[in-house]
Amino acid sequence: MPNSKLYDLLYQCSVKLSLPDGTCGTGFFVAPGYLLTCEHVVRHANNSPIQVRWQQQDNFAKAYVEEAFEEYDIALLRFVSPSEDLPCVYLSDELDVGDEIYLFGYPDTEYENGRPVTPKFEGFTGDFPPFIMLEQGQLQPGMSGAALLNQSTGKVCGMLKFTRDKFTDMGGGGIKTAVILQQFPNLVQLQKEFHQRDNRWQNHLGPSNIPPQKPLLCPNNLPRSGTVKFVGRESEFTTLHTQLYHAGRSSLTAIQGMGGVGKTELALQYARYHLSQQTYSAGICWFQAKEQNVGAEIVNFAEAQLGLEPLKNLDLHDQVQFCWRNWPIPGNILIIIDDVTDYATIKPYLPPQESRFVVLLTTRLQLGASIHTLLIDLLSQEASLDLISSLIGSERVTGDIEAAQALCHWLGYLPLGLELVGRFLIRKPDWTLSKMRQKLKEQCLDARALNKHEADMTAIHKSAAAAFELSWQTLNKDEQKLAYHLSLFALAPIPWSFIEAWSGEDEDDLEDWRDDGLINRSLLTRVGRGRYQLHQLVREYFRSKLDNWPEANKVKQNFCQNMAQIAQEVPQIPTREQISNIAPAIPHLAEVATTWLGSLNDENLIWPFVGLGRFYEGQGFYREARTWYENCDRVVNHKLQGSPQIIASIQGHLARMFQFQGQYVESEKLYEQILETQKKYLHETSPDIAETLNDLGVALYNQGKYNEAEQILDKALESLIKTYGECHPKVVEAKSNLAMLLSSQGKYLEAEKLFIQALEIGKQCLGEQHPRVATYMGNLALFYKSQDEVEKAEPLYVEALTRYRKLLGEEHPSLAEALNNLGMLYIRQENYSASEELLTEALEIQQKIYGEEHPNVATGINNIAYLYDFQNRFGEAEQLYIKALEMRRQLLGEEHPQVAISLNNLAKLYSLTSRYSDAKNLYQKALEILKSSLGGNHPLTIRVEDNLTKLTTAIQK
Repeated sequence: MPNSKLYDLLYQCSVKLSLPDGTCGTGFFVAPGYLLTCEHVVRHANNSPIQVRWQQQDNFAKAYVEEAFEEYDIALLRFVSPSEDLPCVYLSDELDVGDEIYLFGYPDTEYENGRPVTPKFEGFTGDFPPFIMLEQGQLQPGMSGAALLNQSTGKVCGMLKFTRDKFTDMGGGGIKTAVILQQFPNLVQLQKEFHQRDNRWQNHLGPSNIPPQKPLLCPNNLPRSGTVKFVGRESEFTTLHTQLYHAGRSSLTAIQGMGGVGKTELALQYARYHLSQQTYSAGICWFQAKEQNVGAEIVNFAEAQLGLEPLKNLDLHDQVQFCWRNWPIPGNILIIIDDVTDYATIKPYLPPQESRFVVLLTTRLQLGASIHTLLIDLLSQEASLDLISSLIGSERVTGDIEAAQALCHWLGYLPLGLELVGRFLIRKPDWTLSKMRQKLKEQCLDARALNKHEADMTAIHKSAAAAFELSWQTLNKDEQKLAYHLSLFALAPIPWSFIEAWSGEDEDDLEDWRDDGLINRSLLTRVGRGRYQLHQLVREYFRSKLDNWPEANKVKQNFCQNMAQIAQEVPQIPTREQISNIAPAIPHLAEVATTWLGSLNDENLIWPFVGLGRFYEGQGFYREARTWYENCDRVVNHKLQGSPQIIASIQGHLARMFQFQGQYVESEKLYEQILETQKKYLHETSPDIAETLNDLGVALYNQGKYNEAEQILDKALESLIKTYGECHPKVVEAKSNLAMLLSSQGKYLEAEKLFIQALEIGKQCLGEQHPRVATYMGNLALFYKSQDEVEKAEPLYVEALTRYRKLLGEEHPSLAEALNNLGMLYIRQENYSASEELLTEALEIQQKIYGEEHPNVATGINNIAYLYDFQNRFGEAEQLYIKALEMRRQLLGEEHPQVAISLNNLAKLYSLTSRYSDAKNLYQKALEILKSSLGGNHPLTIRVEDNLTKLTTAIQK
């Protein structure tokens, strides 16, 4: 046990530190002119002098931060000593569980002149680096930075971190001496020189004080880490140690990954951590494979660090083997060889396969089956944001989190790119993250932020492009040509079948160039069966090379032509299976439509847009489909001004989107404009004009303009039959549209005939499994329900619903319509629970597809209100009826028949709840609308008039 004079000596080494803002803490003399404390104590010094209080002398000295590490919470301060006789602590890393600790610190609220504490060492945490856990000590704020005296050794084993961290449950937490010396290695020599000439500390240790301690540091030549904060590699860190230290250490392990992904930093952090743990007590060696001779590096290390002297008349290989055989220190040795580009050049110099030699390589290559590989991937979004925050400050990131996320995404979560950009932003405090991202999008790899390497960074690459150039130079011409082809695709999985079909090269050769050239160098990643993908920055690099390739234009044109052919294969109404087959091509079609338009010829110009529009339209994603059709309209009007037929075709797609989105007036206007254009260059009997008439008729029907719609739909059907005959999909569609109109007009016999024809002919010319056949089934069922022929309607509804689920999936407008129809039928049958389940599912699908503002959503709400009405849930029904009425008024206008239907429904509810005056007013408004839009003889008009008559009679009674 140390005597009381050693406690006095520790007190003489301890000081109180005070910042201008009032922050205070503890520190201690570690070498002449140097103080140690916690980084958080002096974090806000901002180059201002720190007041040093010693032995009750308030203004003893002024100190300045020499160097600090936030991630380790340690800081080295420099001061000019007023006295040349100051003591310094004696550092040692020896510490065992149960050791008694003595410290002297300065609390910030009491004990102005400081106080001692005697906690007990409980053990180390599992953190990186590990913290000293202390218990049974009444530690207080302000004592952070106090030296921890191990009473068993009489030497300082660490520094108190205390309540600024989570490790405070049982007294406090501390930082190991080994961590301090690892970050401030110059202290080792300063400590040695001081205690050789100053014996005050040794004089109090006693002759029998503990067995000789282990060396403070094992032999090593580790480079300095330039990382501000090491993030996102916790699982890889653990896996690496398991592979190296536990799973057959006689074998080799390689950290593999693309350039800039952080292979070197992971290896360095692993080595530095285990240096502090003395896991590899006999030495940790760091050798560079790329630009230096590994054999010569090994010999130099052995001579400088171990004192070995291999005979100079031996060749280099034998000198290296001499060093391995004669390693003088017992224990484990970690050998790290960084950036291996040719395994054959380092293999002769590797140590013997003995368990104490642990070899770790970093490489971009797949080195072989005999070498254990740890493949490290890109950082997660969370870790990327953490890395950026560590560089530019968390406030700057959280203040614009969406821009920060977008920035990380553009950089592809690549650590090198993130660090380069983060360091650039440090120098640009007035730049927003959105501005930084815009600069990167405009300038790509030429952006200054990706070309400003700083000397203290771990990465050796001068820029992001330089990281990839090293790999590019080792590719042969065929492998580079494949890279050019791949760079044209979007940042999404690339189906390998596209490359095989379009390149014109032998499939086996292509696979060799892919696997041995690109994948082997971590330039391309396999992301699934037959799917491969480039990293964002790698693709940008390949594209920069493509710009200078003589065959670039030819390859771009070929790529665009092939993608246009795929787009032409997207059907107007794709099934779920067809959508699944088409989906892998969609991001690449979008790339053509946005990036490579200049390489599309006029013949293929519209097809990427149309293919994308059909893909989204077929799933009911009308907003997305409309965007692509609008983009196409702009491009076509700009590039093909002399092609009115193509312009009209695209506008037809756009008008259909207006229709699906409930914008019937806009749809009508656009169809009329298309019709006017077509009449200028087409004969009046052209099927194109007939199709536009058919679409215009539907737009009028949806607005309740039944008389105008009937004339146009009749004319369209007649023209289409003359052109195509009876058995044609366009004729079937026209018959179905006319049948719906006639049914709405109360012309039931004519309507039924057309409904049945549409279904029967549809089966013949489209096939049983076509989605439109299910639609014709549903239409006929709807007609039967309107005629109270429930027995005929139900099986058709059920069959249509089954087909929709199978063919179109679970989130499609047609499925929602079928659910609504069957749900309403079940109300008639008083099967209320089944009805509610179907109607609720339908509304959820409609709201997801259309949003909250769409006529079909209003219908879905109205239908659920109708169900509640039948169940006598009048309060709930009224709320939904009113909501549906307001939506229909806003979306369809005051004079639409559906507004009248809502008024009628709400009036019936008021009648049932004895609110006769309100009911009468609503019936009268509904009747006015229906007489104006449908006429006095329409069945719906007659029904509302009958409701009003019954109500008037009831009031009179």
